[in-house]
Formats: sequence, structure tokens, C-alpha cells
Amino acid sequence: MIKNIALSTLLLISTFVFAQNTAMSGAEAKAFVTKISSETKEIKTLQADFTQTKKMDFLDKSIVTYGKMSLKTPNILSWKYTKPYQYSIVFKDNKIFINDQGKKSSVDAKSKTFEKINKLIVGSSNGQMFNDPEFL
Repeated sequence: MIKNIALSTLLLISTFVFAQNTAMSGAEAKAFVTKISSETKEIKTLQADFTQTKKMDFLDKSIVTYGKMSLKTPNILSWKYTKPYQYSIVFKDNKIFINDQGKKSSVDAKSKTFEKINKLIVGSSNGQMFNDPEFL
């Protein structure tokens, strides 16, 4: 079960990390990091609706899902899929809470893997990921 949660979380993260289509120049990347880091220092909460499209070679059609993401600093993150299915994952107080279409469960997130996943997600939202040598 922990492997499934970790895999699901990494798939969520990949949306943020790999969504860019063209490479930035060194100067563009530096300017981007500076701007994101300065503009996100004051953010205490963040909410967004999202549309996620996954294209897989072995499927004829893309998979399109819709959802909502909420972040409250320093470490509460909620990621909810609303269509075509109901699924949510919440990171809070070193625990992961999952609601898979009404089937609820929780997992202790004190492992190094979950700490890294949470740090990556929160860090990508507040710009701190750019300063962490582990994610460079």
C-alpha cells in the first residue's frame, strides 16, 4: 500500500516538474528561480483547480482528470481528483490521509521517502525547492 501511495504521489509531482516543453537558458532559469523565490515568500495558502492530461503510448486516448489542490504553509497539502473519479490525498502532521471514493485510510509519513515527497511538493509551490541541493 505504501508503494501505491508513493507512486501516486510521484505521478502528481511529475505534473509540476515535467510540464515544461522547452529548455530555458541559464539566464532564464536563474531569473525564473529568483522571481519565484521572491514572490512566494509571503504565500500562506494556495488553492488551484487543475486539469491533468496523461498521454500514454499504449492507450488510444489520453486520460483527462480534474481536481483541486490546496496548500497551507508550512506543511498541509491536499490533492483531490473530482472527475472522472473521487480520490484525495492529504499530507498533514507527518500523516497521509487517503480517501479513495469513500474508502478512507491513513499512513504514517515519518519515513524519509514521504518526507522527501512532501518537501518536494511544498518546495515546488513556494520556490524553496530551487535552493535544496537534493532536488537540483
